[in-house]
Amino acid sequence: MLDQALLTKEFPFVGKEIFLNSSYITVPPVRTQLAYYGFMDQLVNTYADDFIRNSEGKINEARRRLAEVVNASPEEIAFVKNTTEGIGILSQGLSYNAGDNVVVIDQEHSANLFGWIKLQQKGVELRIVRSRDDAVVLNDIVEKINEHTRIVAISAVQFSTGFAIDLELLGRVCKDFDVILSVDAIQALGRKEIDVKKMNISYLASGGNKGLFGILGAGFVYCSSDIIDQITPPYASYQSVESVHAQPAITTDFSQLRWHKDARRLESGNLNHAGIAALSAGTSLVLELGIKNIQAHILALEKMLRDKLVGVPLKVVTPDRDENRSGVVCIYYPLEKEDKVISLLQQRHIHVTMRGGYIRISFHAFNTQNDVAQIAAAIWDISEL
Repeated sequence: MLDQALLTKEFPFVGKEIFLNSSYITVPPVRTQLAYYGFMDQLVNTYADDFIRNSEGKINEARRRLAEVVNASPEEIAFVKNTTEGIGILSQGLSYNAGDNVVVIDQEHSANLFGWIKLQQKGVELRIVRSRDDAVVLNDIVEKINEHTRIVAISAVQFSTGFAIDLELLGRVCKDFDVILSVDAIQALGRKEIDVKKMNISYLASGGNKGLFGILGAGFVYCSSDIIDQITPPYASYQSVESVHAQPAITTDFSQLRWHKDARRLESGNLNHAGIAALSAGTSLVLELGIKNIQAHILALEKMLRDKLVGVPLKVVTPDRDENRSGVVCIYYPLEKEDKVISLLQQRHIHVTMRGGYIRISFHAFNTQNDVAQIAAAIWDISEL
């Protein structure tokens, strides 16, 4: 059960407005707002050296919290701006041999697709798995894997359908084939349980502005210690290497760089301290509420909504099996009715994600059964337009 008193304390502004777009940008809880604003207050009122030491301590705390969310060690966590940057570090940082290939899914968001498409310029083959009726079939992925496959790249939850692949089964397959499993986790983390060890995930990237209750511009990657030395980061800075001199001394050894042996080698330059402080605060709320509790809550709301929409004359994307559901419901409507649909939702203070003829409804811990009733009624009225 979710702690309702805690949710009321953290989301006092949720009431008249119905936020059903956590798969786009989250509603930041009070603690996230305070962490972000507090960063600037500390910067103004603290001596520089004390401020940096204090901020670095908070960054290490954020590493620990994010590691706990995905069941990793803090040494396997690195901070990036967003999912795209995180995926790009892996896709462009590995070395490839002639004939190598990467397996991707046709539904993927550009953040988990364009970096892999770019590899074709290096002679890497791109093997595309076509979805079937909005579902990703595990056997179709397996058929694309061969002895030259380096990576299987997939989202934990597909952004356009809400389909959640069985990562534990896929992870076993990738382990058997000695293939890197790379996961875009932004649509899942904070809302759906992900265990990188249990699922044999080698690499994971996520922005923090969705399920983790963070803000735009601050994300992270998990990189297994088993593959970290296979990645040459695209950027180098004194933060990412061991071979530096204490300032203001200048560099005297120009022969090589000694990268950090852990995930810090993937970071470049000064980090987004304010964004990471907000992300850390949001992640602490996820941990306090309990990811299992959150997942059970959002899946129950999804089932309730689907039950209320039975018979609606619109296409509702529905995974065949419960294990492929994610607390996301995508509904298609005639694109020419878009202005009327937007007006109807605005009048009812309902916030969803709309993209080219579909509505994406995504639940989080703060959503209620009343939210379900309101959006269900709105969808039925939209169907009559």
